[in-house]
Amino acid sequence: MSEKVVLFCHITPDLKKALQKKANEERRSVNGLVQVILEREVCNTANEKAKEFKKIEKLAGHVS
Repeated sequence: MSEKVVLFCHITPDLKKALQKKANEERRSVNGLVQVILEREVCNTANEKAKEFKKIEKLAGHVS
């Protein structure tokens, strides 16, 4: 199991309300929702960009 650390940040009251609403819709805690969003946007986005770059490199090799 990976070790977890605490991360604090300041958010607006409107963002907090929106997070609470979305968390309730997904039957998650706000913390759980924020973790999912961060993992998706930071980790998966980087992986997807790397995969896309490899596809482009491969296609470029076929074109030239």
